[in-house]
Amino acid sequence: MRVLRYIATGFINFFSITQPAPEAENRTAVLIAAMLLAVLAFVVTAVSLAAHAFSK
Repeated sequence: MRVLRYIATGFINFFSITQPAPEAENRTAVLIAAMLLAVLAFVVTAVSLAAHAFSK
């Protein structure tokens, strides 16, 4: 969980988002990690589909 908090804190500070309350830090870290993984999965899927389409 410490790694997720570190990533979430970096994300929050980079985009100048208001820091969450201490009791909400874990939930915020999980939410931000899930959103980042979703974006990463979307990019990988889009690149895979484009590579497949252009390889023919």
